[in-house]
Amino acid sequence: SNFNGGHKHTSLHWPGKIEKALEEYVSGGGGFLIYHSANNSFPNWPAYNELIGLGWRNKDFGPGLIVSRDEEVIALPKGEGRNSGHGPEHDFQITILNANHPITKGLPMKWMHPNEQLTHGQHGPAKNVTVLSYAHSKDTGENEVMEWVIPYGKGRVYVSMLGHLWKGKPDTAMRCIGFQTMLIRGCEWAATGNVSYPVPQDFPTATEMRL
Repeated sequence: SNFNGGHKHTSLHWPGKIEKALEEYVSGGGGFLIYHSANNSFPNWPAYNELIGLGWRNKDFGPGLIVSRDEEVIALPKGEGRNSGHGPEHDFQITILNANHPITKGLPMKWMHPNEQLTHGQHGPAKNVTVLSYAHSKDTGENEVMEWVIPYGKGRVYVSMLGHLWKGKPDTAMRCIGFQTMLIRGCEWAATGNVSYPVPQDFPTATEMRL
């Protein structure tokens, strides 16, 4: 899902039957993948907040997560940290925090990602979140979480903050081989619990973007 409706009382929501069906599907062992703007959606849907762990919510909504210089995941209590936001699109480096997860196993520890919004200040229940990667934000001066996974019942959820696309602007971020690889591997893991998709030979490096 990249659906970002439902973030206001007046914006489009899914029908209640669809919400319930998604909850039952994932909790029963299904997989769910969301990326970029889908974490804006449905702040008033409790189960969706549990599914995504962190979303585009203000700091009074719930806890947030950042990564310390020592690569420890730090929980910021409700009311602390920053409200959700991002600066202008720019190139930045992704750092893998958890190299043992099936989605990230075998990837370079650092790789360059192009022309992307580096989102900061995500908040939510922040429960059972395993952070896979982070990026250093020049806007906040902190390491912001970029990708994570969450168990939901018997199911699996993969969340990525990457993949920005805007009407009339280039699709550079989505043409990044790093983003595409993570999306494919995240989808396979969410669906099966395993990953067989290999790391491409032309995967980005710590200094070079690859499209």
